[in-house]
Amino acid sequence: MKIGYIRISTEEQNTARQEVLMQELGVEQVFIDKMSGKNTNRPELKRILTLSIGYALLAHIFIPNTKSVRNNYSQ
Repeated sequence: MKIGYIRISTEEQNTARQEVLMQELGVEQVFIDKMSGKNTNRPELKRILTLSIGYALLAHIFIPNTKSVRNNYSQ
C-alpha cells in the first residue's frame, strides 16, 4: 500500500497540488499536517510512524520561491 505525507506551514495554505500529485502516483492514503516545520509534534506524521511494515511512503518536498537555495548559500 502506498501512503503519502503532506505538511504545509499554515491553515491558509492549500494542499490541492500535492494531493493531486499523490493521486497521480497511486497513493491510497494521504496524511496531512498543517503546522510549522519548527513544530516536531506532528500528529499525522506520528500516525504514519506507527503503521505496520509493508507500506511505501511518498513525500513531496516543495520549497517556495521565497526560500531559494541560492539565497541561502550566497553569504
